[in-house]
Amino acid sequence: MNPKLDFTNPAHLKLALLSEGMRFDSSVLKKIGHLQKEKIRSYNNSDYTDIVTVPQEVHLGDGVVVGTHWRDESPWQFKEDNGKITLFYNNNAITAVDIFDRPKYYDLEIAEGMPARRVGVTLGRGAVSFFMRENCTYWNRGMPCKFCSLAPTQKTFNETENYKTPDLMAKVIEKVLECGDELHHIQFSGGSDWDHDNEFREYIEAVSAVSTVLGRRIDGNLITMPPRDLSLIDEAYNRGMNHISFNLEVWDPKLFDYVCPGKAESYGRERIIEALEYAATIFKNGTYTTTVGGLESLKTMFEGWEYLASKGIAPAFNIFHPNPKSVFRKKQAPSIDYLLEAARFQHEIYQAYGFEALLCKSCNRNALDNEAKEGYFN
Repeated sequence: MNPKLDFTNPAHLKLALLSEGMRFDSSVLKKIGHLQKEKIRSYNNSDYTDIVTVPQEVHLGDGVVVGTHWRDESPWQFKEDNGKITLFYNNNAITAVDIFDRPKYYDLEIAEGMPARRVGVTLGRGAVSFFMRENCTYWNRGMPCKFCSLAPTQKTFNETENYKTPDLMAKVIEKVLECGDELHHIQFSGGSDWDHDNEFREYIEAVSAVSTVLGRRIDGNLITMPPRDLSLIDEAYNRGMNHISFNLEVWDPKLFDYVCPGKAESYGRERIIEALEYAATIFKNGTYTTTVGGLESLKTMFEGWEYLASKGIAPAFNIFHPNPKSVFRKKQAPSIDYLLEAARFQHEIYQAYGFEALLCKSCNRNALDNEAKEGYFN
C-alpha cells in the first residue's frame, strides 16, 4: 500500500481502487441483481472476469462511492465477514462497506416487454443515466476513441435498448417518481452521430421531455459532441438543462488526434474548445469538459485545466480504466501517485474558481472531482 494513503479515509480507498481495481468473493454476490443493484452495461465494460452479475458500485463510507472495475490480480477484495461486506487488502480487513439496494423502478414496464432498466440506469445513490444512442458513428467508421468499448460491449451484453426515445426516458422518470426511488441528478449521453446538429437536437428533445415530467429544470449532465450550430446550445439551456459537457478527453493536441481520431475528424479539437467557451457564456457555472486521468502527462493536463478554468469551464477528471475490448485494453490504469497529485491540483483549481463537481459525491463513481473539491487529499 502506498504510504501516502490513509486506510481510514474512504476517498483514499476510492483512489486506490480506481488505480488498482478490485475483485469480489462469491459471498458478496448472492444478493446482486435482485436485492442489491447490479451493473448494467449501457456502454463500456471494464471487468476482466467472466462473471456477469457484479455490483454497479460500492459505498465506502461518508458518501464516497466507487465504480466496479474487476481485476483478478488486484490486492483489493470484497468479502462477507461476520455478516458484513468488508473490504480486504491482501487478506487484511480494512473496513465494512455497503452496496446500494436495487431500485424499485428497474423491473417496471415502460413499454410491452420492456423493463425500465433497459432505458434508464441509476448510478450511485440517485443519478439516473440515459445512454441515448448505443450506435456510434466513430465505431462504424473504424475510428473510435481508444479507451472506449461501446460497440463490443453492446454486442456482448445487450443489456439496454439500442435507442432511447424522449418518450421512453420520460416514462422512466415517471416510474422513478412513482416508486419513490432516490433521484438527485439526471445524465444524458450516448454514441455520436456524424451529423452533430442532428445529434444535439435529439438531446434537446430528451431534455425537454424529462424536464416536463419533473416540473423543473434538470440538474445533472448533458454529455455530447457540440453542435456545429452553436445557437443550439442556447436552446438546450432554454429547454431546461443546467449543466453541459463537451469532453476533450486529453488536452495535448497531438495526443487528442491519436486518442480520439473520430472526434478529431468530425469536429476538431480547436472547434470543441470554441464550443466550450461559448457554452460557458450560456451555462454559467455549468460547463464542463472531462479529461481521462492517466492518458497524458500531468504537465499537459494541468496546462489544459488552467486554461479551461480561466474561461469558466470546469475540468472534470474521470479515471482511466482499461476495458477488455477497447484499443487501450492493455494500457495500465494511472498510478496512485499520479492520481494524488492530480486530485490536489484539481482542488486548487476548484477552490480558485468556485467550481462545483458534476453530480454529487454519492453518485460520482469513477471520478475524484467531489473528493478533490472537498479537500480529502490535501
